[in-house]
Amino acid sequence: MTTTANRWGAALGIRLTKPVLEKFAIDDKTLLDLDVQEDRIIITRAKVQPKITLEELFLDFEGEYEATGEAREWESMRPAGRELL
Repeated sequence: MTTTANRWGAALGIRLTKPVLEKFAIDDKTLLDLDVQEDRIIITRAKVQPKITLEELFLDFEGEYEATGEAREWESMRPAGRELL
Protein backbone atom coordinates (compact mmCIF):
# COMPACT_ATOMS: atom_id res chain seq x y z
CA MET A 1 0.00 0.00 0.00
CA THR A 2 1.26 3.46 -0.85
CA THR A 3 0.08 6.61 0.88
CA THR A 4 1.28 10.18 1.31
CA ALA A 5 1.83 12.33 4.34
CA ASN A 6 -0.50 15.32 4.52
CA ARG A 7 -0.10 18.59 6.40
CA TRP A 8 -1.99 18.65 9.71
CA GLY A 9 -1.23 21.91 11.50
CA ALA A 10 2.51 22.03 12.14
CA ALA A 11 2.76 18.22 11.75
CA LEU A 12 2.24 15.68 9.01
CA GLY A 13 -0.40 12.96 9.19
CA ILE A 14 -0.67 9.61 7.47
CA ARG A 15 -4.13 8.30 6.65
CA LEU A 16 -5.00 4.67 7.27
CA THR A 17 -7.53 3.18 4.88
CA LYS A 18 -10.85 1.76 6.02
CA PRO A 19 -9.78 -1.87 5.38
CA VAL A 20 -6.68 -1.35 7.57
CA LEU A 21 -8.75 0.27 10.33
CA GLU A 22 -11.23 -2.60 10.24
CA LYS A 23 -8.57 -5.33 10.11
CA PHE A 24 -6.80 -3.99 13.20
CA ALA A 25 -9.92 -2.65 14.98
CA ILE A 26 -8.54 0.90 15.12
CA ASP A 27 -10.83 3.84 15.82
CA ASP A 28 -10.34 7.48 16.83
CA LYS A 29 -9.75 6.49 20.49
CA THR A 30 -7.14 3.80 19.85
CA LEU A 31 -3.70 4.68 21.17
CA LEU A 32 -0.85 3.71 18.88
CA ASP A 33 2.90 3.47 19.46
CA LEU A 34 5.37 4.50 16.77
CA ASP A 35 8.79 2.87 16.71
CA VAL A 36 11.60 3.88 14.37
CA GLN A 37 14.01 1.11 13.37
CA GLU A 38 16.63 2.14 10.82
CA ASP A 39 14.57 3.08 7.75
CA ARG A 40 11.21 1.77 9.03
CA ILE A 41 8.36 3.24 11.05
CA ILE A 42 6.49 0.51 12.94
CA ILE A 43 2.99 1.25 14.23
CA THR A 44 1.62 -0.97 17.01
CA ARG A 45 -1.35 -0.78 19.36
CA ALA A 46 -0.30 0.83 22.65
CA LYS A 47 -0.38 -1.50 25.63
CA VAL A 48 -2.30 1.06 27.68
CA GLN A 49 -5.66 2.02 26.19
CA PRO A 50 -7.66 5.07 27.26
CA LYS A 51 -10.08 4.64 30.13
CA ILE A 52 -13.72 4.60 29.14
CA THR A 53 -16.57 5.84 31.26
CA LEU A 54 -19.37 3.65 32.56
CA GLU A 55 -21.70 5.51 30.23
CA GLU A 56 -19.54 4.53 27.25
CA LEU A 57 -19.20 0.96 28.49
CA PHE A 58 -22.94 0.44 28.80
CA LEU A 59 -23.99 2.64 25.88
CA ASP A 60 -25.60 -0.26 23.96
CA PHE A 61 -26.86 -2.21 27.00
CA GLU A 62 -30.61 -2.79 26.82
CA GLY A 63 -31.23 -5.19 29.69
CA GLU A 64 -31.68 -5.06 33.41
CA TYR A 65 -29.03 -5.70 36.01
CA GLU A 66 -29.47 -9.03 37.73
CA ALA A 67 -27.05 -9.55 40.61
CA THR A 68 -25.41 -12.94 41.07
CA GLY A 69 -25.28 -14.60 44.49
CA GLU A 70 -21.75 -13.31 45.07
CA ALA A 71 -22.72 -9.76 44.03
CA ARG A 72 -25.71 -9.80 46.38
CA GLU A 73 -23.39 -10.93 49.18
CA TRP A 74 -21.00 -8.04 48.48
CA GLU A 75 -23.85 -5.52 48.27
CA SER A 76 -25.18 -6.58 51.67
CA MET A 77 -21.83 -6.36 53.50
CA ARG A 78 -21.28 -3.64 56.07
CA PRO A 79 -18.15 -1.44 55.82
CA ALA A 80 -15.10 -2.99 57.49
CA GLY A 81 -13.00 0.15 57.65
CA ARG A 82 -13.26 3.74 56.52
CA GLU A 83 -14.76 3.10 53.08
CA LEU A 84 -16.68 5.89 51.43
CA LEU A 85 -20.31 5.05 50.80
